[in-house]
Amino acid sequence: MESTGLWGGGMAGALVATVCALVTACGGATIETASSGDGVRGAAAADGASSASTTPDAAPPVTPPTGPCGGVVLGAPAVTILNVATDAPAATGGTVLPGTYDLILDAFHLGAIDAAPSTTPTALVRAETLTVTFGAYARVTSDATGVAYESGTYTDDGKQLEMRPACPAALTPAVLTYTATPDELHVFRGAGCVEELVFRRRAGL
Repeated sequence: MESTGLWGGGMAGALVATVCALVTACGGATIETASSGDGVRGAAAADGASSASTTPDAAPPVTPPTGPCGGVVLGAPAVTILNVATDAPAATGGTVLPGTYDLILDAFHLGAIDAAPSTTPTALVRAETLTVTFGAYARVTSDATGVAYESGTYTDDGKQLEMRPACPAALTPAVLTYTATPDELHVFRGAGCVEELVFRRRAGL
């Protein structure tokens, strides 16, 4: 299944394809624009998200909208999206613990395109906060295109997550591989050129 929401497909899928195509063709070209998805969007974009800075230190303030997509406040600092010339680590599944998770890494694994592994920052930044309860999730993402919200339900079989967005209602489910530990959640999307999103679980939540 392919989602038109934040988890994959749609603009997010286009970002994966664009980053992979340009880096493979141009040997690490910097990508100037991108989108994280097609969720419900606020009016504000991330401060500095469209600039060439690779050392952002804060996410913009976000006021959650009313309605089922609301309830999540963006508390994560912005991170620079990376191109990594290695294969993505194998997803091992596990138990996803309830809590609030902040994005700490967004990396595109391009495969072993160079003689030695390398990591190259892009000009893109992204911030995301995800809340998980047993069987439900909500998230807010901020990037160069603005702020997007999504909420819904999920199931996991210990190996894959099936995300079923309820808000916005037009989104379709996505099946993703993942690795869960008590402190982190690694979500993988795409094939060949794989995007790895790493979220850190807040202590005590």
